[in-house]
Amino acid sequence: MPAPRSKPKARVTAPSAPTDALTTPSKARLILAAEELFADRGIEGVSLREVSLVAGQANNAAVQYHFKTREGLVAAIFAYRVAQMDRIRTEMLHRLFEAGEDRDLRSLLCVLLLPHLELAGSCRDEQSAVFIPIRPLKIV
Repeated sequence: MPAPRSKPKARVTAPSAPTDALTTPSKARLILAAEELFADRGIEGVSLREVSLVAGQANNAAVQYHFKTREGLVAAIFAYRVAQMDRIRTEMLHRLFEAGEDRDLRSLLCVLLLPHLELAGSCRDEQSAVFIPIRPLKIV
C-alpha cells in the first residue's frame, strides 16, 4: 500500500526569482516549486500535476506544456541553477583577473565552490540545498 501523500505546500510566488533566457515567470515558478517538492519528497514522489498546483498554474498540464517530461523539468532545474552559479562565477573571475590573482589555486577553488554554497544558503531549507548541482568550471 503506497504511503499517503502529504498536502501540497503553499503556492510558490518567487517574486525575486531571477528570470533569464531559460525561463519565463511561469517557468520559473514551476522550476522553483518542483525543486522544493523534489527536495522534500524525491523526484518520483511528486506528481507533475502537484508541481503545477503549487506553482499556482491554472493548467494542470503546465509542466508537460513547458518541459514535456519529468526529465525535462529536472534538466530545467539544473540549467536554471547552473546559470545562476555561472553568473556569480563570471563576476568572481573578472575580479580575480583585475586583482592579478587568477593563478591562485585557493582563489580559483573559491570561484568554483562559493556560488554553489551561496545558492544553497539562500534555499528555504537544507534539503533544497542538496538538489542544487555542482559542475566543473570551464576556464578559457
